[in-house]
Amino acid sequence: MDIGVTVFLGFLIGCLIMTMGGGGGGYYLGVMTTVLGLSASSAASTSLVTALPPLLMGVVSYSHEKQINYKVGFRMMAYAAPAVIIGSIAARFIDEKLYSIIVGLILAMIGVQFVLRSFKKKGKRKNDHSQTFNKVAPGLFGSLGGLMCGIGGLSGGAPVMSGLLFMGLDFTNAAATSAFTLTGIVAMGIVCHISTGNVVWSAGIGLMIGSIIGAFVMPMLLTKLDPKKLNKYMVPILGVLLIVMGIKNMMMG
Repeated sequence: MDIGVTVFLGFLIGCLIMTMGGGGGGYYLGVMTTVLGLSASSAASTSLVTALPPLLMGVVSYSHEKQINYKVGFRMMAYAAPAVIIGSIAARFIDEKLYSIIVGLILAMIGVQFVLRSFKKKGKRKNDHSQTFNKVAPGLFGSLGGLMCGIGGLSGGAPVMSGLLFMGLDFTNAAATSAFTLTGIVAMGIVCHISTGNVVWSAGIGLMIGSIIGAFVMPMLLTKLDPKKLNKYMVPILGVLLIVMGIKNMMMG
């Protein structure tokens, strides 16, 4: 495929993943397997390697805008790291169909919660999240993101972003903190997956270049927008996407 086309596809993915909190392993995997024709194992390794540079670029951009909650990000990263290792080991034994159903069900449930939250009155929003849940959420969602990365070669962006929004961060802060968290998850995933699959640089380089450009531009645009409007429109959109992804995963199972 022409390098210009892969760069353009990468740019679109870079913009999308920075809007949705980084990662984009599912999008990379989809393009590499369906458009570029890579095998699943090669696509998993290549997608993680391709995802790391734009994530780092996005983190630099978000950091410049002072949007990252490092305390929460490091906590999620700490829980996710061992989960990546466990997931990469379990991937050799776990039934992929069962895993797809479980993950799909969790994503769909989170998506439904997001959609329902968008219809609640503003006065009740602050009572949605107890202090206890906020203490548990980093471990729960961080571990799930790590398992998704370890088992399937995904970045784990969906559960990480979901957890941050559930904890009450506004959309821009959640996207920035998610991107920061995923740098650690993806880096660990690369270490675990690169030995089991081949990195196809000819397929990944164009996507990487385009996604780096998109990851650099989008954070600056997001920080210029009204966070209240972003929350109003993007949270239900993210919820619908999670429901679709969840149903797709369950059907794959």
